[in-house]
Amino acid sequence: MMAPLPNPSPPGDRPELPRVRLEVRTAAGRTVGYEFTDDEFLVGAAGGCNLRLPAGGPPVGLQLARKPDGVRARRVAASLPVLLNGSPLPAGTTQPLRNADTLVVAGLAIAVEILPPPAERRAPVESAPAERVR
Repeated sequence: MMAPLPNPSPPGDRPELPRVRLEVRTAAGRTVGYEFTDDEFLVGAAGGCNLRLPAGGPPVGLQLARKPDGVRARRVAASLPVLLNGSPLPAGTTQPLRNADTLVVAGLAIAVEILPPPAERRAPVESAPAERVR
C-alpha cells in the first residue's frame, strides 16, 4: 500500500484565491495577526470560530469568505454590531472587502490586508539597457 503524496501547498491555500492577512487589535492595544488561508474565517463565541469572542457573544457573529473574485464580509448575528470603515454593516448582507479596510466587532479592530492571487501578481517590468549615443 502506497502512502499518499504530500500536498505541496498548505491545506486551504488555493492559488486562485486572494491571500488575506488580518491584524486584530484589542481595546488594550495588543495586536495579533492571522493568515486567512481557508475558504472562510469565522468570528464568534463558538468553539469552531477562527477568532473567538468572549463567552456570552453570538456563536457566529461575522463570516469572512475568500472567493476567486475577492473577499466578502457577512454579519451573521443581528444582535452584534459590526462596522466596516466606520459604517454599520447590515445583518445578513454580503459586502465586498478591499485592501486596507477595517472591521470593528465586539471591541476588536480588524485590519484587512488583501493581496491578489499569485497568478495575478505581475513581475516587475525590466527596462531595456540604455543605448549608448555616439
